[in-house]
Amino acid sequence: MTFLPMRAGITTSFIIEISLFSAFCPAGSFFNPDNGDTCESCPQNTFNEAVNQDSCTGCPTGSSTQGLTGRSSRDSCICPAGRFFNSNNAGACESCLQDTYTESVNQNSCLLCPTGSSTQGLTGQDSVDSCICLAGRFFNANNAGSCDSCPQDSYTESVNQNSCTSCPPRSSTQGLTGQNSKDSCICPAGNYFNSQNNGACDVCPQNMYSSQTNADICIDCPIGSSTQQATGQMSLDACICPSGSYFNTQNNGNCEQCPANSYNDQNNVDLCAECPSGSSTQGLLGQISRGSCICPAGSFFNANNAGACEFCPENSYSEEQNLDTCDACVSGSTTLGLTGQSGSDSCICPAGKFFNSNKGGACESCPENSYTQAVNQVSCSLCPTGSSTLGRSGQASADSCICPAGSFFNANNAGACDSCPQDSYTESVNQNSCLLCPTGSSTQGLTGQDSADSCICPAGRFFNANNAGACDSCPKDSYTESVNQNSCTSCPLRSSTQGLTGQNSKDSCICAAGSYFNSENNGACDLCTVNTYSSQTNVQSCMTCPEGSGTQGATGQTSKDQCICPPGSFFNAENSGHCDLCPSDSYSEENNANSCVSCTPPSTTQGLTGQTNKNACGMITFCIIITNCLYNFEHVKKIT
Repeated sequence: MTFLPMRAGITTSFIIEISLFSAFCPAGSFFNPDNGDTCESCPQNTFNEAVNQDSCTGCPTGSSTQGLTGRSSRDSCICPAGRFFNSNNAGACESCLQDTYTESVNQNSCLLCPTGSSTQGLTGQDSVDSCICLAGRFFNANNAGSCDSCPQDSYTESVNQNSCTSCPPRSSTQGLTGQNSKDSCICPAGNYFNSQNNGACDVCPQNMYSSQTNADICIDCPIGSSTQQATGQMSLDACICPSGSYFNTQNNGNCEQCPANSYNDQNNVDLCAECPSGSSTQGLLGQISRGSCICPAGSFFNANNAGACEFCPENSYSEEQNLDTCDACVSGSTTLGLTGQSGSDSCICPAGKFFNSNKGGACESCPENSYTQAVNQVSCSLCPTGSSTLGRSGQASADSCICPAGSFFNANNAGACDSCPQDSYTESVNQNSCLLCPTGSSTQGLTGQDSADSCICPAGRFFNANNAGACDSCPKDSYTESVNQNSCTSCPLRSSTQGLTGQNSKDSCICAAGSYFNSENNGACDLCTVNTYSSQTNVQSCMTCPEGSGTQGATGQTSKDQCICPPGSFFNAENSGHCDLCPSDSYSEENNANSCVSCTPPSTTQGLTGQTNKNACGMITFCIIITNCLYNFEHVKKIT
């Protein structure tokens, strides 16, 4: 209906024009202005719920009409399974989050996966089957279908199980839950999965063992060993190979008897112990004790040689088997070098010894200076008078009786071994006479001397090779200071014994006054040098003349008085006696003056020292320059 105004000049009024449309555009359609307002179907993913509309409404974001057009309701906008209309995002159709799902369309929220299950990080899941309950877990109908861990002693090996599988009988998960494999069911060592009993974990029977878990069979004990009626054994060690036997590694580890000459006193050994060296089991097998190893009489178990059965050493014996020690022969007796003796009658008292009745018949060595030459003697024979065994006991021959050096067999005394008389000697044993000392030497009253060195040639003498080795006096100008010299020592050069012979000290060599023993000239007796002197004999150095004095070129001076202090000098007592120059205004005219003579004033030496006569003292010269003259005059006045 439109309102039309009247033209000007015409009374104003409205003409009502009513238009009745004959066209109708239903819901699900719209007047398309781009096509002459033709009524067309709403395109895909849109809808129109009213009639005669100019446009269609778009479906919520993420939803669709699934390819259909002309939709007349929002319900025609499908939000598919796995998605939901998110009221927090303007109703947009969005993917379900992780661990949620929807199984039908047009849901306003997603369902949570059962407790413990997950979509494993995936979104937009459209089925509860997308909620994975992992192996080792199950959907527990008794816990609102939550995905729970399998309890102890059960397991699941695949996902989404509704129950867990129990472990075979007597196996266990050892307290663990949530196990995902049958292998988690532990059949412990000493047991096995018995295929003849539906795979049950059964105990290993007698004489068998299993050392690992989850064994399918038990292992037989080695032949000859047993578990001693025990079951459920976990180790080869449970297979008992008893004492007297061993596991023979050369025969598949079978348990066999110990061979002859060996034994075993413990269970489960790989080797039998060898009998100690030298002992035996006398052919018996399967011996369980070292006591089965027989060590015969004449032998013993030697603890110092790993218990070996050894022959009794020399001078001992054993009369029974299996002894740890041998009995020693009676003191001093011997088995004469034999070992392995089995009776006390094997002990011999040898030559050089005797059965001493004073000591219970012990076999003792003959004392010094006696002997026996046969075995089993009851006394020893004495050596001839004067001979000896040289301190040795236990001598087995008369030849052991020695007439020692310093003695001789004296034919004039029935061949007795007598000491050499004074001034004689022997240097070896068993001599028939003594040697005389060289002429001039002596044994100084001693007898029985055993060396030529016992013949003393005293100091001041020497053994003179040019006189058949006689002990002669040292000639003049020589000496010896110790005994038994073969030559005399010459006095130092230019010293002498002053004609004496037989001198026994270097001090007998006289170096006269005016000389000295010069160490830089091999100790020769040299003259004192210029400006030195010696006033005594046998000095090692000469005295130096006082400073300033001298011997005026002379050598060999014997007195300090020969040290000349010349004219013009004097021995100055205030200067340690040095020979000093006379000071100025004095003089000396003679040698060795003890003081200088002063000039008579006003004479002067004009500052000169060391003046040798009175004429050196002159008068003061006249002065040309008056000032100097005045000075000198005043000086002279002061002097006078």
